[in-house]
Amino acid sequence: MTCAWRRILPIVSAALALAARLAADTPVPPRPLKYLTDNQTPYQRALAGGYSPNGKWIVFRQESGDQSALMVMRTGGQGMHAIIRFSDFRPRFIDWGPVPS
Repeated sequence: MTCAWRRILPIVSAALALAARLAADTPVPPRPLKYLTDNQTPYQRALAGGYSPNGKWIVFRQESGDQSALMVMRTGGQGMHAIIRFSDFRPRFIDWGPVPS
């Protein structure tokens, strides 16, 4: 074991032990699954992109057959609208980018 690992290993072990204790003390009750999109056919799919920096919006790619659109909606499922309408363009690596300072 290298010298750096000898110093780091006790800290990592203590952090893992604390995390295990906290997880055991605080059970998380299961929540029902809530679908935010209502895709009626197997040709429709919603592919997750990510949350906005303020946590109020979700951006994702909506597919219908060979067409794709870049969509946003509130985290509760309301207010869904297209940023880029359905076309042959397939948005990828969807992210909000860095938080402005």
